[in-house]
Amino acid sequence: MQGSEKKSTIKKIWLRCIAFFVILGVLLSVVSEGFLYTAIETQDSNVLKRNGAEADLLTQDEDSIDVLVLGDSEAYSTFSPLQVYHYTGITSYVAAQPLQNIAEMKHMLTVALSTQHPKVVMLETDVFYRDIGSVTGMEDILEESLNTLFPVFQYHNIWKMLGASDYTTNTSWKGYCLNKGVNAYTSLDSYMTASTQQKKLFWLNLVVLKQIKQEVEDAGAQLVLFSAPSPVNYNMAKHNYLKSLSEEWDITYIDCNTIADEIGIDWSKDTRDAGDHLNDSGAWKVTDYLISILETMDLPDHRGDSDYSSWDEMADQFLDQVNENIKQINSQT
Repeated sequence: MQGSEKKSTIKKIWLRCIAFFVILGVLLSVVSEGFLYTAIETQDSNVLKRNGAEADLLTQDEDSIDVLVLGDSEAYSTFSPLQVYHYTGITSYVAAQPLQNIAEMKHMLTVALSTQHPKVVMLETDVFYRDIGSVTGMEDILEESLNTLFPVFQYHNIWKMLGASDYTTNTSWKGYCLNKGVNAYTSLDSYMTASTQQKKLFWLNLVVLKQIKQEVEDAGAQLVLFSAPSPVNYNMAKHNYLKSLSEEWDITYIDCNTIADEIGIDWSKDTRDAGDHLNDSGAWKVTDYLISILETMDLPDHRGDSDYSSWDEMADQFLDQVNENIKQINSQT
């Protein structure tokens, strides 16, 4: 009899625990919807900070993005979606964050695929080498998993917007960040010197990257890896490993560091911070090169389509601004 009562008590405890977590999950889901809606509607850059790219991504019309670009500051300083659109009609978006880690990249992909069905997903590879220890890496993966399930954790600062009437917003050029600063890179003798060594990825980064690859394939998209020109971040050891990995996976890898001369990068004027990131002049050249590759991928031309009229208008505005910036860059050198 006592055994039966004990089992009944244990069962009740489990049922209460399950009920508690179900109710908690429902509450978190409801609050998350409210916080996410507020983030998308207000776009307050002072509050959103690193989450601004994701919030802006979610404002894009559903199924309007043909090429999704993921990465850190190298991505949003290199790939110019409105330049691509102006010359090809191909729509693209750079969903990138400063110092993005591999877990955040996977989270951003999952968020993007909730509203978009891109035909091509491009990963800027600097993120792959952002080393994280096993414990920190596991924490990042858990955190981003929770952010995906319950955005309230990611957008917890949104309460600061409640009751506000003015918001600080920045013009989003489909994820690209304009920059006309110039700070030359001069140590060219050590840039991409010949080597047979390979700089492998930390094991946990590779595990997550494989998950990203699978998610892209499951979405029916083509995966492309690309490395932005950056003497600060790249060398031949990284190139050798990424080339080997891409061959193993049978995917395209574009290393702009090995063809920087072909692209026309002038390190005296095309970088804003001595070889870490490109400025608008450098990004224009790299994007122009990437356009030649995208044009071989059977992607649609949306120019003149009334559903994409906002792209036509924004591209015109962007071209005016970026051409003025490039003119100023050239006048400094």
